[in-house]
Amino acid sequence: MQLTTKLTAQLTTRLRRLALLFSPLFFASTAQARFPDVCYEDFKAWQAGVEALDGHDAGGGWLAQWFSGSPEHVVTGGDFFEDGYAHIAGNDQPAVRVPNPFFWNSSVATSGLEFATDGSSMWFSFRSRRMPGGTPSDYGGLSLASGTEERAFIGCCAGTGAWGVQSPGQLARTVPGASVDEETLLVTRIDYRFGDERLRLWINPTEAQPDSPPNLDTTVSDHRWDAIRFQAGGGTSGFGFDDLTIGVSEFNAPPDLELSTPVIVGSNGVPLAVRANFAPYGHADDLYVVMCGMSGAGPGTPLPPHQIPLNLDSILVRSIANPMSIGLSNSIGTVPFDGTTVVQHQLPTSLPETIDLWYAFLLFDPVSQNVTKVSDPSSACTVIYF
Repeated sequence: MQLTTKLTAQLTTRLRRLALLFSPLFFASTAQARFPDVCYEDFKAWQAGVEALDGHDAGGGWLAQWFSGSPEHVVTGGDFFEDGYAHIAGNDQPAVRVPNPFFWNSSVATSGLEFATDGSSMWFSFRSRRMPGGTPSDYGGLSLASGTEERAFIGCCAGTGAWGVQSPGQLARTVPGASVDEETLLVTRIDYRFGDERLRLWINPTEAQPDSPPNLDTTVSDHRWDAIRFQAGGGTSGFGFDDLTIGVSEFNAPPDLELSTPVIVGSNGVPLAVRANFAPYGHADDLYVVMCGMSGAGPGTPLPPHQIPLNLDSILVRSIANPMSIGLSNSIGTVPFDGTTVVQHQLPTSLPETIDLWYAFLLFDPVSQNVTKVSDPSSACTVIYF
């Protein structure tokens, strides 16, 4: 895999620290587990100027691109938000997107692409503000929808001028004090129960999935949903939206490692294609190392508080000591958002005619420099050289 010079330097520095594998002081305990993100849209694919939101196909975890019946809904940039963002015009027309349920557990995604069965929980996070110019829009926010029907609304509720939530047949419940005319992070957790659902809303929390007391703790009507939509109305200014994520309590985890074939025939040093499912939705931008050993999976290599499912042998030792050397068995890179990628893994050289190799991986958080995950279990293949 080709890496930039900067990334190569970063990876080399961090991987060399693996020489301290057995030092519990180097690796702190991992952070409290959070629900994995299954969808995101940060509008960073925006390049310049103004682009139509309709047909915009970026982010991750979606079944299809954005659908918008209004040419006034655009992706743009400038003085608001960090970079690109969606400007939803105040014309009461929704911009809709449908999540891809492939990695969602059946207890969360029911048949017919409906989400949110009883007993599941979900997080919804996005940034928003009412945009200046024109007549101030009366409302703007994120809706959970089923077909054309709104099931729950999170944002600036109509007639209130405040952030809050609303569902059919219920009055809006709002949070006083936070201005809808300033960029605001809204984080919502919905616990789906028999009957009405529990909803908690945080305004500008410091954590992605906070456990602090929420600004609003209420209920919304019992519902299922099949799409999310941004919408604004009651004035021409519209609302801006950015950094949308959806997290779920359960998701389907595919096998950790899948080899292109269990038997490889070739000369020494031939590359091997390995599909690595590092941890779908939850470890994007972590650094990965796919490594190889000859001595089997057990008893494993301790990496407190984890254990790599590879026995420590000469190949593994050489890979740790020389992570960037050509001809060794490491494959390194950055985890993509969906947590799955295919890597060309260099087989070791100067080995017997027939060998069995075991593969495993580990992930680093580049900020905390903690190991966040190791594969469980390893995958094995037989290599026959000629």
